[in-house]
Amino acid sequence: MPAPTAPASELDVVVIGGGPAGLQAALTLGRMRRRVVLLDSGSYRNDPAHAMQNALGHDGAAPAALRAEGRGELARYATVAVREQAAAAVEPAEAGFRVALADGGALRTRRVLLATGVADSLPAIPGVAELFGDRVIHCPYCHGAEIADGPIALLGAAAHVPLMASLIGRLATRVVVLADGAEVAPETAEALTRLGAELRPGKVLGARRLPARTADGAEIAIDVEGEEAVEASGMIVHTAWKPVGTLADDLGLARAASGAIAVDALGRTSVPGVSAAGDAAQPEWAPMPPAAVVAAMASGLTAASTIDRELAAEEAGMVLPF
Repeated sequence: MPAPTAPASELDVVVIGGGPAGLQAALTLGRMRRRVVLLDSGSYRNDPAHAMQNALGHDGAAPAALRAEGRGELARYATVAVREQAAAAVEPAEAGFRVALADGGALRTRRVLLATGVADSLPAIPGVAELFGDRVIHCPYCHGAEIADGPIALLGAAAHVPLMASLIGRLATRVVVLADGAEVAPETAEALTRLGAELRPGKVLGARRLPARTADGAEIAIDVEGEEAVEASGMIVHTAWKPVGTLADDLGLARAASGAIAVDALGRTSVPGVSAAGDAAQPEWAPMPPAAVVAAMASGLTAASTIDRELAAEEAGMVLPF
């Protein structure tokens, strides 16, 4: 007896988000001939970055090039459609969900996969936004090698600063920690001294690009109140972030302590039928969301393959053992 199928008007999965996690999820589902619509709002976390790094096979490629390549691959699968618009709302409906679209339309689907990503909030220092994604970065694994071989500045005086100073010490000719007027705990100052990092206590007034690269590799200057400007090849800052949009809150999804959407090892959220992948999803085993292009793609594949197995089990009248 053939397995029951969903009504022709109903999708198997709506993937919300067109970054690496969403594209990979749609690809995985399309290859299994699931009926999928991917909704892409056109906004991406790595828009400021001129290139993405530490992604095997794509190291140094432009983020937009990866997305275009992914779109081209999706076009080979007849059951996958991409729509250039955002999801306005998601609500439970009979045997699945109703996804309201920004243009007033709606989709009915058996499953929803959120890959909406996160938005970064930068320190309110003049010049930082303009340099972010190039000379100002927030992840040494994603962009640290691109600011190497010169002095590297590190903004902040929190307890994690010595760890970051140790991480980037192998990339920098010297490390300059900018406390930005904050009080530095004695144990933090002691650790920085042990690492050979220079500590500048003054308030940071702004950052600007130098007219030309200096002999010691500096490309930016960071103005510090009452002190000589710090010339550096780049600066590492901490960004505050939050998941994009309100869909997770509207659905009542559980959150991790970090603010990310809490998921299990297979990308399932606290609401049955809703999965999440990418930078906004934090697996139960992780201390924080594993935010990187490769990690996002991996989480998209994991969540999508789990959804496919769940749907197949439903169609076979079975219950998965996990």
